[in-house]
Amino acid sequence: MKNYFLYIISNFQKIIYVIIFVTYSLLFITPLIPCNVPVFRYALERWTADPYRLMVFHHGQADHINLLEDLKQLSFQGDSTINLVIQYSDLDKISQNPLQGRDDNLTYPLIMLFYPEQTGIPYPVWMGELTRSNIDLLTDSPIRNEISNLLLTGKTAVFLFLESGNSELDQKYYDRLKQELEALSTKIKIPTTGMDIDGNPIEVDDFQNVDLNFSIKKVSRRNPSEKIFVDMLFGTESDLSEYRVPLVFPVFGQGRSLYALVGAGINKNTIEKACQSLVDWCSCEIKALHQGVDLLFLAKWSEKAGETWIKGEDLTPLKGFSGFISSSDKVDDITEQANENESDRMSLLNRENPDRKSAVQSDSARQILSEYETVESFSVSKNIGWLLLILIAVVIIISYMIKNRIIRVKR
Repeated sequence: MKNYFLYIISNFQKIIYVIIFVTYSLLFITPLIPCNVPVFRYALERWTADPYRLMVFHHGQADHINLLEDLKQLSFQGDSTINLVIQYSDLDKISQNPLQGRDDNLTYPLIMLFYPEQTGIPYPVWMGELTRSNIDLLTDSPIRNEISNLLLTGKTAVFLFLESGNSELDQKYYDRLKQELEALSTKIKIPTTGMDIDGNPIEVDDFQNVDLNFSIKKVSRRNPSEKIFVDMLFGTESDLSEYRVPLVFPVFGQGRSLYALVGAGINKNTIEKACQSLVDWCSCEIKALHQGVDLLFLAKWSEKAGETWIKGEDLTPLKGFSGFISSSDKVDDITEQANENESDRMSLLNRENPDRKSAVQSDSARQILSEYETVESFSVSKNIGWLLLILIAVVIIISYMIKNRIIRVKR
């Protein structure tokens, strides 16, 4: 019995490694569900865009609420939807003003737009006064309207060309992008070999006659109508605003940006790689496991061109890990209370749920006072990954100490 115990202790480190490996495998090596539908089409049909958060900071009673009523009704409701959740913060009811130190130059009511929590991007997209014109600029713009129409009418993807302001440089990279996309529209084909549920190869001839069509749209950094949208694109990666060269964003699905091609990175290889990744089979149905950041769009995504490409049972769209959260947790039930008096309505708007009256205020305080550091938006996988790394380090230290004690006992 003693020898058995000593064996366990002496091999403690190896045993723990095996346990960690098995745990990690169970958590992250989930079997991929065969999906013989191209990524671009599966995204259009199934991947509902992650919601942006619009924080409204105000003092006391707010007549301005009527400006946002229409948006509340559009959020995740009906055919024409906008991926936006509105939250309110009455600064008169907060003991510590999260905007303290910035208050002198701010005009209230103030709105701040934040990226979806699923992105892990902690800094805001944009902030400004709550006015009708700002709401219109925030929710929609000419280029976004054009992009959504192109995607809904069957374009494989829209490559958004963000000009640098240098006309010569812009023309050079635009011509290159146009030439490559025209060639790839005939060169790249949807795969004809897929997999069945058991992982065996099967022939897929459903899309042999489908024409791929990659479109290009230009947008200027100096276009005032696109100011908020341009800021949104810059923020999808932390350093994009520093570049003074053309940027290209492949947009697909329900307004999802794949990633940015920067300057000299707008070349034959990178353009083809981006196109191919959108045409390949959607090997996993969970959106969170795919590249990309959803952009803010107001569009009728249910009115896509043609019949569904996804055969089999009608599954609930998987938006990522947020797909398992009911829409009632994302959207305040305000429209049913439209006829209530103003004070009752403000009481309703200032809560996420009955048990978290000040959740909006505390969230905004953390976001702003920490200079936009991430405090709540780490993904589940990142948290577990860090815990596993810490556990490994602790195991190594403990096993080293135990081993030394055994050596001293033997002596």
